[in-house]
Amino acid sequence: MSNPLILHVIFLLFIVLDTLVVGQDTWCGKYYRQGEKEVEPGGRYRPPELSPDPLLLFRCDTEIKPYIHGEDKVANVVVDIGITHQNLSGSFPMLDITPDRQFQVTIHTTDDGHTLAKETLSLGMKQPISFPLDQIQPRSSAYEIQCRLRVLPRDPTTKPVVYQMDSVESIIMDVETPDGTAVTRLYYLPPNPHGHSTVKMDVIRSVLLVRDQSSSSGGGGGVEGTTPWKPLIPFGFYTSFDNYLAKNLSILDDAKQRGFNFVHPVPTFGNMTALDLILDRMEELGLWLVYDMRWHYKNRTAVTEQVERIRARKNILVWYTADE
Repeated sequence: MSNPLILHVIFLLFIVLDTLVVGQDTWCGKYYRQGEKEVEPGGRYRPPELSPDPLLLFRCDTEIKPYIHGEDKVANVVVDIGITHQNLSGSFPMLDITPDRQFQVTIHTTDDGHTLAKETLSLGMKQPISFPLDQIQPRSSAYEIQCRLRVLPRDPTTKPVVYQMDSVESIIMDVETPDGTAVTRLYYLPPNPHGHSTVKMDVIRSVLLVRDQSSSSGGGGGVEGTTPWKPLIPFGFYTSFDNYLAKNLSILDDAKQRGFNFVHPVPTFGNMTALDLILDRMEELGLWLVYDMRWHYKNRTAVTEQVERIRARKNILVWYTADE
């Protein structure tokens, strides 16, 4: 015969567990269980204000971040010159905008004013301007470069109007005061001194560029020109390390079989031996690593220790610091 006290305890336990489960129905303030109430999350971006008159849009950015010495010989800066009625970053008033107008774009470094390239362009988006990288030296810090737009007049005897801006800072300049200045960044790095993984960003295609982890180039930091760069759209998951990954190495094999290409282990990393085994297996399977430092990103000593431990991994894809 069942003990009433035991049944009562079991009943209370079910109530507590049900309460705990319900408490996990939200994540970052959002409901995930089907049938739960809808909650406005907030944080919506305001659409840009509209202009009754057409505006000239001028933006520029480097196509690849970073370029690497010994591999990349030429850099591309992509330039947008368009007509819009939205007050976007890089838009400004201009009279007499017609499709046949021509524009002169000059690109130069801001530290010494060296001109890297100069081209005459028409209206159009993602127009490339190329220049040889041997004009500058590789270094770990970024170069500041300036894009300068000259609206060429139809009458060659008329002085052009000059505009300067970039794709990073928002500057809206009036046609009567064309003396604004802004900068964008060009990264031209020496080869990876630690070997193995180097990851690039392709601005035009909005993808990451990587090299095969099994190649002799070690993922992008080794032998010049041995393996082509390939686009990567990360598709994977993040998951607890101590309570999940560290207890079952076969989870990684299952992830690979399901088509995932990266794994994001969430700290803490209580067992460093298990962490090495997990990371070794990820390299063997060709799974990219998102390395998480969420609990230490404000501690420079801890970050330095972790970076020095992980940076020679051939599958490091992203250094992760913190969420929102």
